[in-house]
Amino acid sequence: FETWIMNADQQDQAVKEPDDPDDCEDFSLTAKMKMVMGVCQTVQNSLDLVASYCERVKNVFNWTIPFLSFMAATFLVTGTLLLYFIPLRWMILVWGSNKLT
Repeated sequence: FETWIMNADQQDQAVKEPDDPDDCEDFSLTAKMKMVMGVCQTVQNSLDLVASYCERVKNVFNWTIPFLSFMAATFLVTGTLLLYFIPLRWMILVWGSNKLT
């Protein structure tokens, strides 16, 4: 079965076995270290993002920035009262009928 007969998708899916075991890809020590360092950098950036969001939430609840904490508390109380007096099902129904008309 020749590869020039196959289309591009079939060529990508075809498994090519190396003829000799020495032909396999062997990574050098520096290549392996670079791959590990890349993974470590990705993990570090992800943890930094999570820590940043957690610190922001902590600062809102500690009233570190009083104006933003007041706004967050106001929106929370307003949303709670709105959902207490007007059920969410009614709000979705009104929004959907308004959207479709």
